Amino acid sequence: MTLQTEYPDELDGSAAEDESQNHGPVATLWLRLKSRLQIGNEGEATEEDSARARQITQIEDFRPGYPRFAALIASHTSFHVCRRFLRIRARLLLLKQDELSLLESQLDRIDHEETRELFLGNRRRDKNPERKEILMKLEVALASYDAILERNRRILAFDNPRKKDVVNIQNWVENTSSLAREETAYLLQPKDLMTILSPQDAALARLTPLLEGFMRTLYRVFRKIIIVIRSITKNPSAIQPQCDVSRDPNISLFSDSVLQRLTRSLIASVVVVLLLVPIVVLNALASIALRMAVIVVASAFLIVAVSSFTNAKTVEVFVSGAT
Repeated sequence: MTLQTEYPDELDGSAAEDESQNHGPVATLWLRLKSRLQIGNEGEATEEDSARARQITQIEDFRPGYPRFAALIASHTSFHVCRRFLRIRARLLLLKQDELSLLESQLDRIDHEETRELFLGNRRRDKNPERKEILMKLEVALASYDAILERNRRILAFDNPRKKDVVNIQNWVENTSSLAREETAYLLQPKDLMTILSPQDAALARLTPLLEGFMRTLYRVFRKIIIVIRSITKNPSAIQPQCDVSRDPNISLFSDSVLQRLTRSLIASVVVVLLLVPIVVLNALASIALRMAVIVVASAFLIVAVSSFTNAKTVEVFVSGAT
């Protein structure tokens, strides 16, 4: 029995060439167009197959435990919450500080007990080995002390996480029960937690959670409408919205870029209202007393908005009120 391998593309091309030799130019053009359409359809089918193969990996595709928990943390920047270990950092800093103090006392004792004053005023002729040893230890200990100070300063510069972000992680951990309680107990120490999320504008940081909560409420209402539609149509897959990162209906994540654009639009609208509405009202009033009252109220609202929603300094607040 002989196994014969076929090459459909080459056979089709040779058959088209044989037919084109036996027919006129119109038939030849038609055969060439037909072969190109077949190649195009095969290319589209290949792209569809590759698109099916490239499925979006979601949180539930990972195994329960740390693989799935890490996928959740990586799904959104607000979930990057971890401990500062402030008590341990303070303990190590105090130990290193005391070590330096002890070495400093030893150096002072050696200097005080020095019998040759020449060694104290001339480093090149200093023949006291104990002093040289202490100075070397001081150099090493001081470098370590400075490294701890710099490292702690960087850690303390991180912002505190938002309470709702920590609560969201706690709810996920409790609902999934895929991690040991001892290894997620760090979430119960809010004063020791930090977020590595880059600090943003103060106004955005204050208004974004409010807007996100409003959008989440709309999403819940939309889900209730979906449940009603499914019960009426008796189709469980009718209008089934899915989150890109999870198939869990309790997880709803909104894009940071979308939230920031919406928040900036809201801030721009508020600024327009605070600046232009008083001008329109002033043009509609004829009384000087009412105009002064409008100016005072508008200025007060502007100063309160600047001081409440931004990290403006005191001088900047006075300048904004004066202008």
